Amino acid sequence: MTVMSDNEDQEKRRTFRSARAAATVRPQRQALSPAQALAVAEELQQAGRLPEAERILRDILAAAPDWAPAVHLLGVVAHMAGKTDVAAELVARAIALDGKQAFYHANMGEMCRLLGRLEDAVKYGRKAVKLDPSFVAAHSNLGLAYYDLGDFDKAEYCHGCALRLDPAFAPSLNNMGSIARARHDDEKAEGYFRAAIRANPRFRDPQSNLGEILVRRDKPREALDVLDGALAAAPDDAAAHSNRGLALMALGRVQDAEEAYRQALRCDPRLAPAHAGLVMVALEVNNLAAAADMAARLLELDPQAPDSHALAGAIFLAQGRDDEAEESFRKALALDERHIPAKLGYGHLLMERGDLKGAETFFRAGLGAGGDRLLALCALAQAKKIAPDDPDVALLRQEAKKLEGPMIASKAIQLNFALGKMHDDLKDYDRAFPYFLEGCRLKRTTLEYSVVARDGEIAQLKNLFTKDSMARHAGAGDPSDVPVFVLGMPRSGTTLTEQILSSHPDVCGAGELRDLADCIGASPGSAGFAEKIKTLDAAALAEMGRKYAAGLAARGRGARRVTDKMPGNFHYIGLIKLMLPNAKIIHVTRDPVDTCLSCFTRLFAHGQNFSYDLAELGHYYRTYRDLMAHWRALLPPDAFYDLRYEDLVDDTETEAKKLLAYCGLPWNDACLDFHKNDRPVRTASVMQVRQPIYKSSKQRWKNYESHLAPLIAALDDAPAPHAQ
Repeated sequence: MTVMSDNEDQEKRRTFRSARAAATVRPQRQALSPAQALAVAEELQQAGRLPEAERILRDILAAAPDWAPAVHLLGVVAHMAGKTDVAAELVARAIALDGKQAFYHANMGEMCRLLGRLEDAVKYGRKAVKLDPSFVAAHSNLGLAYYDLGDFDKAEYCHGCALRLDPAFAPSLNNMGSIARARHDDEKAEGYFRAAIRANPRFRDPQSNLGEILVRRDKPREALDVLDGALAAAPDDAAAHSNRGLALMALGRVQDAEEAYRQALRCDPRLAPAHAGLVMVALEVNNLAAAADMAARLLELDPQAPDSHALAGAIFLAQGRDDEAEESFRKALALDERHIPAKLGYGHLLMERGDLKGAETFFRAGLGAGGDRLLALCALAQAKKIAPDDPDVALLRQEAKKLEGPMIASKAIQLNFALGKMHDDLKDYDRAFPYFLEGCRLKRTTLEYSVVARDGEIAQLKNLFTKDSMARHAGAGDPSDVPVFVLGMPRSGTTLTEQILSSHPDVCGAGELRDLADCIGASPGSAGFAEKIKTLDAAALAEMGRKYAAGLAARGRGARRVTDKMPGNFHYIGLIKLMLPNAKIIHVTRDPVDTCLSCFTRLFAHGQNFSYDLAELGHYYRTYRDLMAHWRALLPPDAFYDLRYEDLVDDTETEAKKLLAYCGLPWNDACLDFHKNDRPVRTASVMQVRQPIYKSSKQRWKNYESHLAPLIAALDDAPAPHAQ
C-alpha cells in the first residue's frame, strides 16, 4: 500500500487549505470583492466543482495576477484535477509571491512527494514546520516524505510531533501504522490502523490498510469483513479491492481473488499491488508465461519496490532462469535487507543448486519475521534431515499449537506437512501420519479432481492411439535423437534417473518441462485434445517434433542428449513415437505402495491433484498402470526402456551402464558421483539426489502399513507396470 496524504481525509482537510477570506458569501447582486470571490471559489473547490472554481480564480487573477492566495488555490484545484505537475508550478509561484505561509510550503512539499521529488518534499516540509510549529498536517506530510525516502526513524518522529499536537489526527495514526508494517511489526501496525479508524471512521485508508494487515496476521475472514465495509462506503477504492484480493488468495479462492485484483485495476490501472496480485494468481495456477509478462509490467510501474523484484525472482526460478532469479532476489534485498520473501526465494534457489547450508542460512533469516516465520520454518524442515537434538524440533512443536485454534488453510497445510516430515525424520511414524493425513485433507478441499473424469482421460487415449492410427502415421515426425524422456509416476525415481544421466558429460538434464504439453495445446480428456490428435498428419507431426526438439536442443547448449523429466509425459508415449521416432523413452517404476505413499506425504508446488486422498491416489495409480499396459501392447518391445527404482539403488553401476547403453552413450564414472552434480534440481526429490545412493526408501510403506488400508484397497495389489 502507498501511504496516502491526509488531503484524502474528508473531516480534517488540513493540508491543502487556502487563505480563506473571513467574509461570508451571501446571495447578492452587487459585484463580489476579491476576498469574497476567493471564498466562493474555495467553497466550490471543497465541493468538488473544480471547473467552476477554476473559472472564478482565473477571473480573479486576470484582475490581480500576483495575488498569492488565488494563485495558491488555483494550484490546489489543479492538483485535485489530477494535474499535479501544473499544481506544483502554481504553488511554487505562490511561495515566490508570499513565502511566509506555512501551508503553501506544506502543500508544495506534498506535491513534490507525489511527483517523486523527495528531497524537495523534505525541504518544503521542513520550512512549513519551521514557519508554523503548531501546523499538525505539515508535520504529518513531512513524515510522509521521509517515509518515501525510507527513513522510518525521521518519519516516525514527524508523525509523533503531529500526534503530540493532536492525538486523534487520523492521517498520522494511519501512517504510524504503515511505518510499523514496514518494520515487520504487524501487531503494532494493526493497533495504529484501528486507532485511525476510531479517530475518523470515514477515513478510508486505514480501513484498507487494516484489511491488509489482518491478512498478514492470518485473519483473512476478518479482513474481508473490514474491506467489504470499506467498499460499501466507497465502491471505487482501488486499494481496498486489491487488499480484498489478498484476503481471498489467503482463503484459497483464487478466481475470486483474480476478479478483485482486476476490479482494483479498473479503478486505478497503475495500482502496483493489484498488478502484483495478478502475478501471484498466475503463479498459483502455474501460468508462468502470463506471470512473467505481468511481472515485467509491475517492474515498470514500481521499479523500487522489493516486492516487485522478489516476485520476478520467483517467476524466473520457476522457469529455470537461475541467474535472472538470483539477480532479482539480490535487487530486492538491496532495496530492503530484511525482505523475507526475497530471502526465502534465495534460499530455494540455493537448495536447488545443492547449497543446502546456504539455503538453511537464508531460511533461518526468516524465523523472526511475523507472518513469514511459518513459511521460513516449513522451508527449513524440508531443507534437511531433522535429528532429535535439532533446535528446530522445539520451534515446530511450538507452531503445532496454532493448529488447535483458527488458522488459514494455506498455512495449516504447510505446517501439517512440515510436522509430518519432522516426525518421519524422527522415525515416529504413528505421530507423523495424522499430520500428513490432515495436510492432505485440507489441500484436497482446495482442488478439483474426479476419478470419473480420470477414467475418461485414459479411455480417450486408448481410443485415439490404436494399432491402426499408429500404422497410419508411421514414418512421420522429426528425426532428432537429442530428446530423452524420463517418465513414470511422480516420486518413482525419475529425478534420480535424470541426475545419473545428466552427470554424463554428453547429457544435459533440462528437468521437468511443459514443452510437450504446450506443443499439443490441449490436455487428455478434453474435446480439444481429441480433435487435435485426430487431425494430425505427417506434416503436422514433423513440425511438432521439430519445434519440440529445437526447444530442447536450445536448452542443452550443444549436448548430445537432453532429458525431459516430466513424469506425466507417460500419457503421451504414443504421440512421442509418432512425432519423435528416434527419441529415447525411459519409464521408471517403483513399488506401487511406496510410490503412492511418497506422493501422499509430499506437498507439491503445483498439480498432482490426485495425490491428496488415499483412495483417489490408488485409483490414479491403477489408471497409470492400465495406460502403460496399453502402450506396451501397442508398441514394439524396444519402444521404451523400463527401469526399476529398486534395481537402480541395489546395483547402481550395473543399472546405470545399461541405462547409458540404451541412450547410445559410453560409460563415464561421473554417473556414479551424481550427488556431486551441481545442476539445479526443481523437483520434490531435490534433497535425495544431493546424497549418495541409499536404500531406506525401499519398502518405506511398511512404516505406515496400519494407516494405508484405503490406498492398498484402491491399488488392488497393483504390480509395477513393467511386470505386466
